Amino acid sequence: MGSPALPELSRATEQYADECEGTEEKYARTIIDRTKFGIRDAYPNFIITELQIFYYQSMYDQIKDNGTVIQSVDTYGLGMLAFNMALVDDCNYSIANNGMNMEYQGDRKMVLKRNPALDVLKDAQAAVRFYLKEFKMTPTSRGKVLSAGNNSDDGFDDV
Repeated sequence: MGSPALPELSRATEQYADECEGTEEKYARTIIDRTKFGIRDAYPNFIITELQIFYYQSMYDQIKDNGTVIQSVDTYGLGMLAFNMALVDDCNYSIANNGMNMEYQGDRKMVLKRNPALDVLKDAQAAVRFYLKEFKMTPTSRGKVLSAGNNSDDGFDDV
């Protein structure tokens, strides 16, 4: 009843991404066929797009690399993190293409209204912050355990 091993999922996701090469936007927002690569039970049922799977796998890898223990009950929390990160991307895409304000046809004339993606973005960002803290992916949630001689090897200092 458990989920398949995540390395198999990574391989399946890479295989699907290779098939969709050159169609980046369509690839990111395409609803996947869960049975195509045998990954039906690997992700929560609400993870349905390639972008969401990308974030799920990416966050899983980062959380594991940080040394945080992930249990099977974390699947849905990790799924919500991935879902909301993909939602943030979708909102950013809408804002970049449509602007902060959008024109709508009113009863008599065109009306300028705030882009609804801004409100969705606000809620999604709050959810992302919550889950990042839960999975110890923020500086404050990790605590101050690094000393001057014990820096991370993640390449951030090279930027």
